[in-house]
Amino acid sequence: MKSLETVGLFGLYLFSYTAVLGIAGANIGLLLMLIAMLPQLPDVWQVYRSSRVVRLILLGLFYVVASGMIAGFRLPETWDHQWDQVVHWGDLGLVLLVAWWLKGEPKRLYISFALFALGALTRVFLFFPWEEFSSVIGGGYRPWGFGLWHISFSSYLVVVLLGLALFSRRLLASISHRWGRFLAIAGLILVSVISIEVIMVGKARGTWLAALLVVPVVLVFYCLTLWRSSASFSVHRAAGFAGIGLVLASIVVFSQLDGVANRLAQERETYRALLEEEVANVPTSSIGIRIHLWHHGIDKWLERPLFGWGTGSEKYLMEQKWMSGVFGQSHYIPPHFHNIYLEILVRFGLVGFFILASIVWFVYREVWKGYREGRIPADWFYFLVGTLLFSMIWSCFDIRIVKWDYRDFVLLFFAAAMVMTRPFADPAFYARLRFETGRERLVSRS
Repeated sequence: MKSLETVGLFGLYLFSYTAVLGIAGANIGLLLMLIAMLPQLPDVWQVYRSSRVVRLILLGLFYVVASGMIAGFRLPETWDHQWDQVVHWGDLGLVLLVAWWLKGEPKRLYISFALFALGALTRVFLFFPWEEFSSVIGGGYRPWGFGLWHISFSSYLVVVLLGLALFSRRLLASISHRWGRFLAIAGLILVSVISIEVIMVGKARGTWLAALLVVPVVLVFYCLTLWRSSASFSVHRAAGFAGIGLVLASIVVFSQLDGVANRLAQERETYRALLEEEVANVPTSSIGIRIHLWHHGIDKWLERPLFGWGTGSEKYLMEQKWMSGVFGQSHYIPPHFHNIYLEILVRFGLVGFFILASIVWFVYREVWKGYREGRIPADWFYFLVGTLLFSMIWSCFDIRIVKWDYRDFVLLFFAAAMVMTRPFADPAFYARLRFETGRERLVSRS
C-alpha cells in the first residue's frame, strides 16, 4: 500500500505541476493516480458512497453520455463530434480521482497549489517572446497567452495572485529566521510582479473585469475578518503590504498603459451600436461576435429549454449561424457561445444546468458551514470562494472547460473544495488545516 500511495502522490504532484504546462505530463499524472487508485476501489467506494456530491457527479456523467447519444441519433451528421464532446465533458468526472489523492493531508493541498503556480511560471519563461522583450513590457505586443489562449492563461495567474495574497501570512508565520522571512517576502513580491505582468500582457478584458470585481473585495473581507478576530493582526502592517502591492501593480499597469488603452478603445464602435442600433447591426468584433452568439444561443435554447440540443451539438448550431451570413465573408466559425451558462443551457437544457448547479451548491454550502463552525480557516475559505466567484464572472465571457488546461484547473481547484467537506475530511484533517505555528492558529471565523 505504501508503494501505491507513492505512485498516487507522484501522479498528483506531476499533474499539479503540468496542469497548465503540458497536456502529456498532466495526462500521465492522471493515469498514475488512476493506477494507484484501482486496487483501493473498495476503500474508495466506502468513502464516496455516502456523499451526495459524488452521486450527483455520477448522475451528471450519465446525463452527458445520454445527451450525446440521443443527439447523435437525432442529428446523425453530428455523431462523431457528439462522442468527442462526451469524452471532453466526461473528463470532468476525474475530479473524483484528484480529490481522492488530495484528501487526508493538508500539505498535499499546499504542495499541489505551489506546483501549479510553479508550472504556470515555467510556461511564462519557456514561451516568453524574448526577442520582443521591450514590446511586451511596454504594452505594444499583441494579446499573448504564452502558448495557451491568452484569456484563460491570464485567469490562472489571477488565482495565483489571490493565493499569494491570502496565504502569505501563513507562509511568513511558519518561518522563524529573519533572513528566511526576507527571502520569502522577496520571492512573494517577485512572483506577484510576474503574475500582474502576465495578466496585463494577456490583454483579456474579461479577466481584468472579473479580477477587479472579486480580488479587492475578497482581500478586504479577509482583512476585516482577521481584524475582528482574536488572532494577532497589525493594521499598520496590513496597510504597508497593501501599499506595496498597489505601488507594484501601478508600476506594471503604467508600463502597459498604452496597450490597455488601445485594447479598451477597440470596441468603441461596438458599444455605440449596442446602445443605438439593433443586434443585427452590431459589428462582429471581439465583443460584438459575443453579442451575436449570445443572441443566437438564447434563441436555440428556447427551442429546447428542458433537455437542450445535446452534448456535442454546438458545432452544428454554429455552422448554421455562419451560413446565415452574420460573419460576412469570413470563414471563421466560433467553437462555442463564449458564455459557459448559455453553453450548458444550449447543450444540456435546464435539467443539465440544474445538476451542475446542484454539485457546486452542495460543495460550497459545506465549505461555508465548515468556515462558520470553525473547521476551515479564513484564508482557505476566502481562497476557495474567491476562486469560485472569479471563475463565475470570467465564465460570462468565455468557455474553456473542454480544453485540457482549463479542465486541469477545474479538476484541481474544485477537488480542493471537495476535500474540505465531509465525508472527505475528518476532524484530524481540519485540525492540521487550521494549524499555523506553535504559537497561534489562523482565525477560522469572525
